[in-house]
Amino acid sequence: MKVPDIEKLFKDLTEVTIEKKQIVEKEQELKSELIKIMEADKINLLENARIKINYVKSFNRCTVNSELLKRDYPEVAKICMKTTFIDPFLKVKVI
Repeated sequence: MKVPDIEKLFKDLTEVTIEKKQIVEKEQELKSELIKIMEADKINLLENARIKINYVKSFNRCTVNSELLKRDYPEVAKICMKTTFIDPFLKVKVI
């Protein structure tokens, strides 16, 4: 691949990553507003032809502390270990 091609890809990826960050931030703002409205009006479901929104109350999630499990119970951790294949991907951070 030619260097100019890489430079253009690099520039385009930077722009898209910035746009994505802005979109995610806007999405969070919209969701926060919807949560306030749905809580105030005790609405659990909103939907139309293009979107369905379910309000989920806050809850406690129980998870396994894998670091503690590996440290204190290494044999159990080995038995319970699961290996998953991950496709190649790129980590991108705009600075």
